[in-house]
Amino acid sequence: METTILKEIKDEGGLLLLADGRELQVDPNDIPTACLWRPTNQLQLSDDGGASMFPITVWNKDSAGKKISTAWWNWNLRAR
Repeated sequence: METTILKEIKDEGGLLLLADGRELQVDPNDIPTACLWRPTNQLQLSDDGGASMFPITVWNKDSAGKKISTAWWNWNLRAR
């Protein structure tokens, strides 16, 4: 599990830009939740490593533990 900071929400909630430059594509079903998040919110990432199209669960620690499903968008920065 990894903790990071949300820098920006892009594409009307479809992409989350993290403080280190990585981007996460949001599951379309979770876009309404992601749209409510704010820059500087602390996020916790968990890569489930499964075969799902959106294998990374993201919890917003600043928003009562709300969680969404995502996938890496910019693969070249994926491994950290």
